[in-house]
Amino acid sequence: MSEAEIQERADQFRRVRGLHRASDTNKYLDAMRISLEEFEAFLTDSLYQEKMLGKVCGEPAVQGYFKLNSPKFDSVEVSHIVLDSEAKAKEMIAVLRDDPDSFHEMAREHSIADTREHGGLIGKVLRGSLRSDVEGKVFNAAAGDLLGPFASGIGRLSRSSG
Repeated sequence: MSEAEIQERADQFRRVRGLHRASDTNKYLDAMRISLEEFEAFLTDSLYQEKMLGKVCGEPAVQGYFKLNSPKFDSVEVSHIVLDSEAKAKEMIAVLRDDPDSFHEMAREHSIADTREHGGLIGKVLRGSLRSDVEGKVFNAAAGDLLGPFASGIGRLSRSSG
């Protein structure tokens, strides 16, 4: 840390607090029971912290972190229709292949999941939050693709809108 940077920070500190004369600053530090050395150490530490935060949290660091960890931030919007048998799921998928735009209406009419009221909309799903066999298909699908059926405790049809 350079002397000029420390002096600039001290001047800024004094201006903010209306300490325009050296005697005002000395009275302020005495009232706070802070020595001149402690004050300088405080200023130096705060400057080091700002510089460190700039390096660790600055735009280049954030972009670098994102590039290294981008799969953790991947998400898709998913809707599903939950049915109580594989036969119903296969029948539903055949209907939806002919009329994919009816997905949300079909979810409202036929799904047994709580999401039926919202047309089967689950919402945003982060990578890593689904079973690996399902996740691979969902995250490799194009927006609007009809996927499934997927077996679980109960069958599901899913639609990805990445």
